[in-house]
Amino acid sequence: GYCKNLIPKTTHLHDLLVDIDIHSCYGNGLLNQSYPIGRPCFLSYRKCDAKSKLTLKQFLSSKIKKDLVPGLWYARISSTKPLSFYQDLFLSKIPPNNNNLKPLNIDDHYAQQSQDILGEFILLTHEIHHAALTHDLLQIARSVMSNKEWSEFSNNVVVDALIYYPKTLQVETIDQLIEEDLKAGGIEKRINRSYGEVIEDLRSHHWLSIPMGNNWIDKLLGMRKNYAKDHPLNNIYKAIINSTYGVIASSYFNISNVVVANNITARSRGLAWMMAKALGVKQIITDGGVFQVNSVNSWFNKQPSMNTMSLIGSPDELHSQSSRHLR
Repeated sequence: GYCKNLIPKTTHLHDLLVDIDIHSCYGNGLLNQSYPIGRPCFLSYRKCDAKSKLTLKQFLSSKIKKDLVPGLWYARISSTKPLSFYQDLFLSKIPPNNNNLKPLNIDDHYAQQSQDILGEFILLTHEIHHAALTHDLLQIARSVMSNKEWSEFSNNVVVDALIYYPKTLQVETIDQLIEEDLKAGGIEKRINRSYGEVIEDLRSHHWLSIPMGNNWIDKLLGMRKNYAKDHPLNNIYKAIINSTYGVIASSYFNISNVVVANNITARSRGLAWMMAKALGVKQIITDGGVFQVNSVNSWFNKQPSMNTMSLIGSPDELHSQSSRHLR
């Protein structure tokens, strides 16, 4: 979800307040999600090739972008220089200085290996470091940013890595998936003059989509609605739904999937961000917060930019910026 105090300098509120949250936030995130069975494809770089990373603009006009399926891709992005405008949609992940991660072995049992990627999530308003990017967050950013902001953002943000299930490799049946897997090769090692020993993955990357909403999450959500919020069975169904996400997000389970997990959390985070900006929520925690009924945000003439949206809870800073622009 999303967690931020939008009015850090305010110590109290005296008004008609409403505590609101997104109904079945993770449940509805699962409802609109497909679960892929198969091996994903990757876009990554060696340290020596870091300068060749695609900018977001290049990425969005590449062949890879046309092969992406909404909800079934996940990237990490970073800014190459400070942004001239404020943003509070993308959370950075900063690894510790003593982060001694070793590369994992690639084999048929890679899903059973686990290695936590250490780091702290931090909100940087003018920089982005290894932030998650999904279809939903991309849609929000493009819709909210002004043309000037989007031009700067797309030209100065690079794609650090990408994991995705290509549209062109999707199959319709489990028999097709097995057939493609049997036809493919395995893991091969070869010598490259520039890099030395290189591991090449020749396994099949075809995949099968399983809609999580149909006859699964929708049934659980429907049964939960039959009981009041404080009823024990309501809590049981809620726990089952949330645990479904938890199992998918945990590396300790064979069905864990980093693409699905990050899309669900990003979908919740994006929805919470939009709710906070529209209602003027003062402090949001995961998927809920408090807003003033008599102070809901609205715009009549011009759509606000990302800079304005990010400073919505800091009127003094917004006024300061407006004054500088007027001068």
